[in-house]
Amino acid sequence: MCRVRLACANVSGPLEQVNTAFARARKAVTGPRLVDYPLRYSGRAPGRLARAPHPTKSEKMRLLVATLATNENELDACVAAIRRQTHQDFEHILIENLPKREAHEKLFRTFMRRRGDVDLLVKVDADMVIRSPRLLERVDERFRQDDGLEVLSIGVQDFFTDRLVSGLNVYRNTVRWTPTGDQVFTDQFPALLGRARFDYTHLAPAADHCPDPHPRQAFHFGVHRGVKAQVALRRGMIDDYYARFMDIDRTWRHYLRCGDSRLALAVLGGELALAGHFVEDQLDYGNPQVEAVLGAHKERSREELEAAIRRVRGLAWGLLPGRLRMEALRGDLPSLPLRWLVPLSWRDRLRAISRRARSRK
Repeated sequence: MCRVRLACANVSGPLEQVNTAFARARKAVTGPRLVDYPLRYSGRAPGRLARAPHPTKSEKMRLLVATLATNENELDACVAAIRRQTHQDFEHILIENLPKREAHEKLFRTFMRRRGDVDLLVKVDADMVIRSPRLLERVDERFRQDDGLEVLSIGVQDFFTDRLVSGLNVYRNTVRWTPTGDQVFTDQFPALLGRARFDYTHLAPAADHCPDPHPRQAFHFGVHRGVKAQVALRRGMIDDYYARFMDIDRTWRHYLRCGDSRLALAVLGGELALAGHFVEDQLDYGNPQVEAVLGAHKERSREELEAAIRRVRGLAWGLLPGRLRMEALRGDLPSLPLRWLVPLSWRDRLRAISRRARSRK
């Protein structure tokens, strides 16, 4: 055990989100500060920056575990779960309180710079709590058994949607990243030299995602999902649009089953974002508009939150089942039965009726 001091900036940033590159199959700076952070380290002298050869099947791999943190409620539990790992040949770094894009770029630059020192990068966000103390050991075994495996994406159990989602990603040191500058979709799909695998059975669920979110964290989860859906639709990324929309819809259904007010805050943030109340440059923690809306709702009762959600949904095809509603929000009104036009304004109803009448001629 040793103690290092990590320099980080005292800034605000958005919540870390699920890696969207695999979802299809699966604060302005106020000055530097130093954070004391204990970590386990193998004691090995720094190696050269040239890429290290693969370990033999009898050697344990050297791991770099990276955690991106922005005020998540689960950070202490996340760090404790990493410390409990039986595989001890790893280094843990914490990238804290940076805006999302800058945090990811710093992470990828660090791994590219350190690829001669380590064999694998394990990305564990601060809102994830690893379940098994043998996870890193089993990940090590998986990569040593398959030399061609480049990326392993392991499912995690998501609190909001109550299902397995892609989230805990492991990269071999042969992976390369190119900065994109994207403010919304910050997780990059790397240029793979080999193969990627998506594990939702053997190692999953590797962790619990957001098992105990605070209200701001829950609200920002929804805002991010809604903004991502809108941006994906605008860019023609239909699969990503579908995935983000369904995250909000599944969170709504989860709320209806259990009644947790944090789920309601997440749905409200998502619905407001889908309705255009938030845009890409309002995703950081501390954004005045987001904070104002959250402040107006976070002390409300569960019944008041539900009523607010139904009002927002009612203006955007809220009575439709999830998949039909998604198509309607894409603008595909003529394909919908007339009985679903109740939530629309009169002008939209008349426009849809007119289109259907013309299509019958």
